[in-house]
Amino acid sequence: MSFAESVRGHAAKAKANLEQVHKKVALEIFSRVILRTPVDTGRLRGNWQAGVGVFVPGTVDATDTSGSATIAAVTAVVTGARPHASLTLTNNLPYARRIEYDSWSRQAPAGMARVSVAEFDGVVAGVVAEVVR
Repeated sequence: MSFAESVRGHAAKAKANLEQVHKKVALEIFSRVILRTPVDTGRLRGNWQAGVGVFVPGTVDATDTSGSATIAAVTAVVTGARPHASLTLTNNLPYARRIEYDSWSRQAPAGMARVSVAEFDGVVAGVVAEVVR
């Protein structure tokens, strides 16, 4: 194998690793937000929606007390996204903001998204270690 072929091979592997890290980090952060969402009826947890390049408008009539259906729906969107796409997670229920910022829930007094985003660096480090090993 020539030096040029070797470099191309390493570059292709690095690109594939980067694409994998991008989606795995998004899925981990999104899953943490969903699972940290307080549950009464499951409507708030069921209204997390993933988007590609946009914040998804509106709400859904779903309830999800476990989070598994919502995580499955989010996973489908993220895994189907083109490489390096801007991935978003949105919850448009009117009380989502109050739970996140106004301590409306004893189950999530520090919020759902802010707590998960604060763990971003650690999530990235863990995913990179998993992908690159």
